[in-house]
Amino acid sequence: MAVRSARRWLLAASGLLALALLALSLRTHLPGPGETPVEAPPPLGMTLPQTPVPDSLLLLPIELQAAALAEIADQLPEHMPIPPRRERKKFRFGSVSIETEGDVWLSRTTVRAHDGALWVSTNADAELRAELAGRRKTVRGRAAIDARITLQVGADWTVKPDIELDYRWLQAPSTRVFGIDVGLRRQADRALQPRLDQLEQRWAESIQ
Repeated sequence: MAVRSARRWLLAASGLLALALLALSLRTHLPGPGETPVEAPPPLGMTLPQTPVPDSLLLLPIELQAAALAEIADQLPEHMPIPPRRERKKFRFGSVSIETEGDVWLSRTTVRAHDGALWVSTNADAELRAELAGRRKTVRGRAAIDARITLQVGADWTVKPDIELDYRWLQAPSTRVFGIDVGLRRQADRALQPRLDQLEQRWAESIQ
């Protein structure tokens, strides 16, 4: 009889313990009167903010048809004369009179897509005929012109190109007079810079 009573007591105690745990579980998940409900944990994964961040950027792929870029890619080689100009170049031992004139040729433009941007490239070949201290010399140089163009979509859905122009001399035009290097890069730059500004404007208008 004692054994049976003990078993009954253990079963009753186990039942009470199970009911207590169930009540505790319900109290944890179901708030009582006057209690603030506990929010469920957010789901795992990426969620977008309710209001967009002003300086946030979304990167989207943009497809461009090659035929639409024909106005840029089909540019023919272009010739630009360098008008005659006389000036004096100063050295430590004195100054030398320099008279220059010449020509600049822009090669055919190439267009390619690389690293998420549009690259427009051309070369400029310069030939300057210079007279320095009574000596006539022909000086040549070559410059590389590259434009990195990325497209930005504004708040009104208009596409605006952002152009980064890189202009550098691969072989700067220079010569030697009395054993001293005389650079003629500035003379060629004066002829090229206005045309570079026009090209940058033209490339921007062609993409819009």
